[in-house]
Amino acid sequence: RCKCGIDAIEKYRTKVSGPLMDRIDLHIDVPALPTGTLSDPDWQPDPVEHESAMCEVVDARSVMLARSGKLNAYLSGREIEACAPLEKEARAMLEKAIQSLGLSARGYYKILKVARTIADLSGGGPVTMTALSEAIGYRRLDRYQTSRA
Repeated sequence: RCKCGIDAIEKYRTKVSGPLMDRIDLHIDVPALPTGTLSDPDWQPDPVEHESAMCEVVDARSVMLARSGKLNAYLSGREIEACAPLEKEARAMLEKAIQSLGLSARGYYKILKVARTIADLSGGGPVTMTALSEAIGYRRLDRYQTSRA
């Protein structure tokens, strides 16, 4: 576990440029496994949970390919706008997030692609406010950098 102070962590994070961070779709914390977990010969990931997640991913990829012939990550700005139309309230929420987080056009389109993917993981319906909120939440490091500026 890192024992660095908040200033040391901030100094480290500022070494990663904004344009580089802008290219990362999901900013999430991944908790460490308990000590010894990986070396425990009896430890295995939950096979039912793994199989369920794999099925959801395969189904979502099928939805993406049927809709546009490619995965959401490879859609252009114009294509994602067509595949992920937002209602007025959702568009306002996204614009507010873009402004408050100081995101670029690239960040805007990444949020749309992630929101579209979240909707596809739920069966491929329209991008909901919930999916959009979740996608915005994955821009965690943008939020960190903006709050520290």
